[in-house]
Amino acid sequence: MTTTQTELNYDAPISGIFTPSDICANNHQGNTDSVKAHEKIKESLPRKRKMILSLFLSGEYTPKQVARMTMVQLNTISGRFTELKADELLEKTGDRVDGSAVLKLTDKGIEEADMFISGGRR
Repeated sequence: MTTTQTELNYDAPISGIFTPSDICANNHQGNTDSVKAHEKIKESLPRKRKMILSLFLSGEYTPKQVARMTMVQLNTISGRFTELKADELLEKTGDRVDGSAVLKLTDKGIEEADMFISGGRR
């Protein structure tokens, strides 16, 4: 039996790559409103990162395509792409679709996504 997205527990506690620091901390340099905004959303970040990684196991996509597939607004997940690229889990393919860069999992990203799907068992 293969694992499908509906079988995945996105809320399962997993540390490491799924609990990133504030990727924009240098940009807002401690601005109180920005810090509060990050605190407000940080609980949902691991879930969104897991969702994105699991989608990329099935292909290469642009952030816009992922937003459409998951029915969320791009601005609510765009930071996750920045984090996943910074963590060397996603990389650009060199292609563009509708003005947006196509991304794919790196070898490290495949390994991490496989580990997530298998529930940490290898």
